[in-house]
Amino acid sequence: MSIDICKGYLEAFACLNEGINHACEYTIERLDGNMDLQTAVVLHLLNSGLRGDQREIELVPMPGDWRPKITTVITRWFFEKDCSPATQGMSSQHNAVIGFINHLAELVGKAEVFQVAGTATATWAIEWEGYAFSNQGNHWLLQFSWTD
Repeated sequence: MSIDICKGYLEAFACLNEGINHACEYTIERLDGNMDLQTAVVLHLLNSGLRGDQREIELVPMPGDWRPKITTVITRWFFEKDCSPATQGMSSQHNAVIGFINHLAELVGKAEVFQVAGTATATWAIEWEGYAFSNQGNHWLLQFSWTD
């Protein structure tokens, strides 16, 4: 259930950040848990239109509590882009971000979190950012992108 709620948040905020000259895509996907996280991320990205060599994809560990770091990422993508929705003060932004983070935490539990980095790029995006989560053989990929 939490993945559907997370997808709802992401879809809504992607729509709110759309502009007349660009599109946004914010997604979370469950990856194949029958393989290691690196392989699951690489295969997912290759199937999504990755440009570059799969060896150029790196998972950079994010040690410690992932919530503050991902909260900053979510805030940036939901509210700090050029076409982000105007809100009535910081409390409404905070509530939306914390609501998403709480559902994400319910979904991934005490997952290890990795920033997806490297020189391979997504062909569909001008700007792309991704985070991989892994917990007891379950893997997820959280992605943000925009394109014109």
